[in-house]
Amino acid sequence: MSRAERLACKGGNMSGLDGLEKSDIRDLLGKGWLTHDAMWFYHTCRQFGIEKANEINKAAIQAMAPIEMERAKKLLGITAVQNKLIC
Repeated sequence: MSRAERLACKGGNMSGLDGLEKSDIRDLLGKGWLTHDAMWFYHTCRQFGIEKANEINKAAIQAMAPIEMERAKKLLGITAVQNKLIC
């Protein structure tokens, strides 16, 4: 059920954060992050050129990856990871 539908069911008296579900908040924050990321890359590219923007972006991803992996492991309850190379 959408926020508008929930609002209608309650007689239209919802205000602020009332009635927001986790999925609404998650969607808002996710879209905000994607917009920020896109605007950061766009303006970096305009100011420094595509080569430098890609270089900076790659460095940011490399720095961020271990942090994101730890968050994912914590969320999934993973305590150890075995590295297996597939050739």
